[in-house]
Amino acid sequence: MSSSSRNATAKNANAEDTQRIEAERLSAVLQMISGLAHESRNAIQRAQSCLELLELGASDDEEQQKLTASIHLALADLHQTYEDVKTYATPIKLTYSLTDLKQLCQSVFDEVAGSVAGKRASLDFIEKPPCGKTMVDSTQLRLVLRNVFRNAIAASDNDTRIEVHCHEIELDDQPAIEIRIRDHGSGLDSSIKSQLFEPFVTTKQRGVGLGLATSRRIVKAHGGEINIANHPGGGVEVQVLIPR
Repeated sequence: MSSSSRNATAKNANAEDTQRIEAERLSAVLQMISGLAHESRNAIQRAQSCLELLELGASDDEEQQKLTASIHLALADLHQTYEDVKTYATPIKLTYSLTDLKQLCQSVFDEVAGSVAGKRASLDFIEKPPCGKTMVDSTQLRLVLRNVFRNAIAASDNDTRIEVHCHEIELDDQPAIEIRIRDHGSGLDSSIKSQLFEPFVTTKQRGVGLGLATSRRIVKAHGGEINIANHPGGGVEVQVLIPR
């Protein structure tokens, strides 16, 4: 065996060892997270029951009503955290179906645009030529788009425009779909950019920082890639590549 062949074999072995170690680490982390999420849900349910009992005796007290409303909001945040952690900890099993990407993007955007308080946004979907339908897990891809759209709208000013470009390209010499989602916000801080896909990293006051980490797992399960960068014209652009 030549020295170059031995080097290639050693490099492949090292890569396989690295992947195995990373898979074992992720499995241990997900198992721990799953247990914590289960216990958190039980605690939230107990707190919710106690709060409902307190409300029965506070129906005529305006100050107590404000306090219980604040507690409801805090519990809602905790419940959302539980759902985010549960989603991240759940093994990804894909169920493929022929999906119209334009319709999926519009549907998810309409859902998200109405849920971001104090923001109005419109969607510009650009496809040349039309992307048509693609085999994806539409339920899982919906989670990815929801996370990206929510971040894009939150990062932008009011009355903003979110641009979505959809094209057919090649990924590892195979046909693929590229979806690029751009906002018109202030862009990414260089200090956080390299950590965006790490779990529990967030720049927002609310949220646990699992949206992009979960999105990356879903896209990778499809055999694709997801990247984030500042756009030369301003704002942030998220690139999602999915094999066709």
